[in-house]
Amino acid sequence: MPRSRHWQREKENGLDLEIVDYLSKTKRNHTSSRNDVDDDDDEESEHVEFQGLLVEGRKNDDDDEISKTKPKDHRRNRTRKKRNAIVVWNRPLGVWVAKTVAIVFVVGFVVWLVRFVRILRAAKKRHHHHEKDDKGSHFNASMVHYYSNEAEDALLNQSVAASVAYTCPTNIDQATNDKDGVFDFYNIDTEKHTRVQDRAIAELLDMKYGAWGITPHQRKAVNAQWVHWYADALLLHATAEGSTTIYESACGVGLTLYVILELLAEQYNITGLEVYGNEYIADNVITANRFYLQQQQRQDQQDNTTSSLPHPKLGRICLGDSTNLDFVPSNAFDLVFTGYIDPITDPLNLQWSHGQHKRYCKDPTKQELIRQEQALIENWFAMWVTEMLRIAKPGATIIVESISPPQCQVGDWGGVAREWWTSDALAYYYYGEHVEPGSVETIDFDPLSQYKGLHDRYNVKMVKKKENLINR
Repeated sequence: MPRSRHWQREKENGLDLEIVDYLSKTKRNHTSSRNDVDDDDDEESEHVEFQGLLVEGRKNDDDDEISKTKPKDHRRNRTRKKRNAIVVWNRPLGVWVAKTVAIVFVVGFVVWLVRFVRILRAAKKRHHHHEKDDKGSHFNASMVHYYSNEAEDALLNQSVAASVAYTCPTNIDQATNDKDGVFDFYNIDTEKHTRVQDRAIAELLDMKYGAWGITPHQRKAVNAQWVHWYADALLLHATAEGSTTIYESACGVGLTLYVILELLAEQYNITGLEVYGNEYIADNVITANRFYLQQQQRQDQQDNTTSSLPHPKLGRICLGDSTNLDFVPSNAFDLVFTGYIDPITDPLNLQWSHGQHKRYCKDPTKQELIRQEQALIENWFAMWVTEMLRIAKPGATIIVESISPPQCQVGDWGGVAREWWTSDALAYYYYGEHVEPGSVETIDFDPLSQYKGLHDRYNVKMVKKKENLINR
């Protein structure tokens, strides 16, 4: 095909033959595809680019010659330029969307992985919580073994002679509420406290402990609301002769008891109490004994007139199930308390999830099961408090802290109503025969509602009949 006269004129103007040749081919392609709306964007872009080169190279051309290189359809040209502009402007948006999708995918994968690991851990707890681990777990078939060694025995034997003498058991039966790894999270906290036990007591009391996620110092501020219960009871039994004794059922590593001792020393100048207790988790027993022995030795080296220090004396902290303390003598202690009654989760083994239980509380067809479940929980509380009353002296005070209402009322693990302590319990359960009439009192556990999940809890106090001597 002969070259156009336009090409001849471009040659005469001295422009580069290869550029002009490319432009001519592109122009012919453009003319042949004028009716094609979806021309390739890259060809159009190259056309515009070489058109610019042509304009730059035509230094001596007049405006008429330049105008002849432009497409005749100006509206289509403007549309294509606009389309090219949209592609250019959308390019950063596409990159941003791709990055966002990638981030969401990674985060979703991490969340899924965390949940998967938790499921595996829960399954491991359910299937292996009866096996004894390398550290001497308290689980072994139906027996709970006390983990100890010669070094620990030598340490504990340094304690002063206790005024209430008895021998701690080396093993106990498995408790009714010990199932599905319910105590495993306590072991994690015990390890944390063991690592810092030789440091300052303030650091130890600022570490979060237990499922509530509060520190012993925060617990101390809550306990200050009713520490007068403790003070009144201990001052009533304090004598110039002998030691005043306090016993905590299910004492853990002993930190709740210690902040109560601090409050008594700071607000009432009550010091030198002889501390006793029992704990179901074996490692906690060792930790608690070591902790109180260390505090006793350190504080005895300081001025005994310093009222801000509790100056505790270690009596006995033993391995024990709080519903079966047959190794502890009856009618022995001036005050008996527990910071928390560990409930029985799913006492009927119904395998209901938390959401299912919440729905079934309102289901008329499930009310008989709900009633049976609550009856077992109330019996568990009665067994626990019966042992506390038995080991208390006649006329002594018994305190139960942080009680949850029934599960259908608050959705917690399960507890008893306030009215239960003054009506059904006293009339039906054995321990009610030994409670001084009119001595039962309750108070909110967290009156200021500082901590989520604790504002519905309450405490109860009762006094053992003075003339009753409960013997086993």
